[in-house]
Amino acid sequence: MKIASEDTSINMRISCPTDKYLQDYIRVKIIDKARIHQDKAPDFAPTTLHTSSIENLKLPPTEEGYVFIIEGCMPYNTTEGSL
Repeated sequence: MKIASEDTSINMRISCPTDKYLQDYIRVKIIDKARIHQDKAPDFAPTTLHTSSIENLKLPPTEEGYVFIIEGCMPYNTTEGSL
C-alpha cells in the first residue's frame, strides 16, 4: 500500500467468520518496504498491532509503500489439515 499524503487515514477490519475465537488473536504487522532489506538500520522496527480492527491509522508517506502482514496467533493446537 502506498501512502501519498500525510492526511491519508487507513481503516481496516479483519474478520474470521469460520473461527470467531481466532479473531481475538489476530495481529497485523506493518513494514515499510523501503526498509525490508535494511534490517541492520538502528531505527528498523516493524510495527505490530494485536487487533482485528484499525481506525484512522496515519503513516508517513513513502515512495515504496508498506506491507501489511495479517497473522492468526492461535492459542490452541489443531490437527493437521483441519483448517
